[in-house]
Amino acid sequence: ALCYLKLNHYKEAEEDCNTALQLEPANIKAFYRRALAYKGLKCYTSSIEDLKKVLKLDVNVAEAQKELLEVTELLKKEGEGEPLYKISNQDKTRKNIEIEE
Repeated sequence: ALCYLKLNHYKEAEEDCNTALQLEPANIKAFYRRALAYKGLKCYTSSIEDLKKVLKLDVNVAEAQKELLEVTELLKKEGEGEPLYKISNQDKTRKNIEIEE
């Protein structure tokens, strides 16, 4: 998972961490690395959940505390600006386009 994270292959890193957590459900490194993968995938809520699990298992993980603050800020910024995607297209205005044959 660490190699995938270094290569910015976040989906593969997430899959590796999921496998590790199936084998060892309290693996702190797997939760932490999966949180980083979620951050790279812009799944900030899932990243926050995993970072909280890391800190529940060990409150002294400074990296997890730092990442939690950073990801929380990213989530706030995402909510303040324009949404990255539209859930529905109801607000879309249609353009009239003439098609010539």
